[in-house]
Amino acid sequence: MKNKRILIVDDEPDLTGALKKEFLHLGFDVTETNLGSSAAEIAAAWLPDLILLDIQMDDMPGDEVAAKIRSNPRTKDTKIVFITGLAIKAEQSPRDNKTGKDYMIAKPVGFVELHDFLKTNSLL
Repeated sequence: MKNKRILIVDDEPDLTGALKKEFLHLGFDVTETNLGSSAAEIAAAWLPDLILLDIQMDDMPGDEVAAKIRSNPRTKDTKIVFITGLAIKAEQSPRDNKTGKDYMIAKPVGFVELHDFLKTNSLL
């Protein structure tokens, strides 16, 4: 059985590095990018099972990244979880949008909390 693949997209290298280390430790295949503008291309080439995507990045907003991912037939059904400092914990939930049903979790988020959120929502 192949390991599940996770793509982490956030402009904070410390965060992407820490999450990558934790998910690798649990046996996932993980790749990361700190540029939203490269995320859709990486996703199309690597075909992750799940994308953890920051909403507010310097080079390209996360909603635009998600739209590019959704516009590609190879990645249109990929699960996306937005990780954002623009929400409060009470707003964490599945959310409907024009490109499908995605999820949102508020920063700051610890690894245990994130992992539990992903498992609770059947995203892993």
